[in-house]
Amino acid sequence: MRDFRRHAKREASLIRRAERIWPMALGWGVLSLLLGAVGGLVVFIAFDTGDPGVFWAGAAIVAFALFLLGSICVVALANARGWRIRREAAELALAHGWHFELEVDPRYFRGSLFAAGRDGRVETAMHTHDPRMIELGNYTFSSGQSLKGIDQVGYVRVVLDNELPHMYLQAQNRAKPRPYTFAFDRVQRIDLEGDFIKYWRLFVPEGHGPDAYYVFTPDLMQAFVDVIPGCDVEIVGTEMYIYAPGRFNLTHADILDAAEIIATTVGARTAQRSARFTDLVGEDVPRLSPATAWALRLAPAFVVSAVLIVLAGQSGLLG
Repeated sequence: MRDFRRHAKREASLIRRAERIWPMALGWGVLSLLLGAVGGLVVFIAFDTGDPGVFWAGAAIVAFALFLLGSICVVALANARGWRIRREAAELALAHGWHFELEVDPRYFRGSLFAAGRDGRVETAMHTHDPRMIELGNYTFSSGQSLKGIDQVGYVRVVLDNELPHMYLQAQNRAKPRPYTFAFDRVQRIDLEGDFIKYWRLFVPEGHGPDAYYVFTPDLMQAFVDVIPGCDVEIVGTEMYIYAPGRFNLTHADILDAAEIIATTVGARTAQRSARFTDLVGEDVPRLSPATAWALRLAPAFVVSAVLIVLAGQSGLLG
């Protein structure tokens, strides 16, 4: 493990920066020792004076000092566990003939997920070229929505045979809320055929509705329902991304088997549709437009104003 971490950290600047705990550990350690000494002194004085209030104050200080020390241990153990998982993932990938990358800059990816949150990084990415280019890994980022401070979303990336417009299938009725949000303009939303609207919302650039219906045929949508229920699907140019509801456990071979099933089912079918796509979009792939920024900023103000008007009317202030 020591050798793995020493060699891997040379190529993992984002992980190394995110897990730099020694300044925090030093500061918290010194603070906990000082608080422990002060608390111990207060407790000693309480025994001497027999004042229970002073005793409980000292005990609270000592307890807080122990809490700081425990926090340092928890963070250190979590980092150590993370490195064990990374080593096991690397061993799994190499044993099955997959290529492994400990860390990838998220700017390399065209999917919307990889711009979400702060301090984002792609970890334990592994890929193969058989039956086609397929990659999976975890995107780690800070969204401010998790008590742990970070969130992880598993992804699968499949390379297609032709450029397609930007399209996004947003899964409905998910048991676990997304730690990321993409506010696409509502005018870009189109309805899927049949019952598939119960499972996904489809967003495409304006004017590309026929292209979406050409790609997302009923048989392909049924394959999505059967193979990747609850997952978001995004197509950008020659790449299809599948975003899982949570993180992938990349230490078990089952995840590689699942990725290959995805590649040979929904990936292959989507690639076939893209290969027959005649409206070549070239290098300037049409992208989905975000919701109007000023409207999003003013929406809370409109809601508050409406509530105040209703309350004022009920109270008779408006005559």
